[in-house]
Amino acid sequence: MIRRDPAIASREARRDLAAGAFSVGLAACLAAVHFRQAGRLHDDYGAEPGPALLPEILLAALALIGLALLLRGFWIGRIAGLASREQKEIGSAFGRASLVVLGLLVAAMFLQSATGFGIAAATASALLAILLARQELRSLPRAAIEGVLVAAILYALFRFILGVPLT
Repeated sequence: MIRRDPAIASREARRDLAAGAFSVGLAACLAAVHFRQAGRLHDDYGAEPGPALLPEILLAALALIGLALLLRGFWIGRIAGLASREQKEIGSAFGRASLVVLGLLVAAMFLQSATGFGIAAATASALLAILLARQELRSLPRAAIEGVLVAAILYALFRFILGVPLT
């Protein structure tokens, strides 16, 4: 087994915990939106699964990946032999970051109904990028611009290339 520097292991554990919590939270929010929708996407197709199977598979994969990241983050923290004080710091940072990300996702869902998907996605993406940049001590304005660009690319991909009607 390779021994890791506790500071590097701590940072890696926090990243995994935050990414895992974000993935699980995002999967839960998207599942709530997906299963709340009515229409042809959720019609009964008998023995054929129908078009709703792909989003359900993707939601399950996102949730499983998030859980795997959470487990990996806890495992790295234990294996690295972090002191109990450092583990408490990771736990409190994880709790704060999780609440911020979860609150941001809920706010984005409400913002979407008022402003549309594009603006809500750009706002949420910029704020998430700023949150991550703050932890990495990077430039906050640059992170916000990168977040908006990521949201714009994803919006263009789904709206114009895949033809998904985003409202």
